[in-house]
Amino acid sequence: MNVTGEREKLWVNHHKREDGSTWDEYSVSVSSKNQDGKYTNAYMKLKFAKAVSLPEEIHNGSLVTFKGFLTVDAYKDRTGNEVKKPMIMAMEAQIISPEQKPTPSYDDVAEDYGFEMADDEIPF
Repeated sequence: MNVTGEREKLWVNHHKREDGSTWDEYSVSVSSKNQDGKYTNAYMKLKFAKAVSLPEEIHNGSLVTFKGFLTVDAYKDRTGNEVKKPMIMAMEAQIISPEQKPTPSYDDVAEDYGFEMADDEIPF
């Protein structure tokens, strides 16, 4: 399944091995609005193909545009149990803003994209 992200907020998890080497894992958030108007958030791992050129340092809250596909991240946890989770493999990506910026309001986004939706128009 192809996946495209447009100006998605990127989350970075920094890891350090016992030998002192480090690596970063990236994720994007996915959310849905409940009937009571509150959002339920989940995070999906975003892995970049080796051919993707990224800045040396990426901060939480950076915005990313990417094209890729949905796949499975399979690994064994510390107890030896196999874990399988959905993951996005980005074959093309561009970091739009490497610095943390405030999240735009709904009104700003609606104005940027030329749409508005009243609460009574939402189907739940």
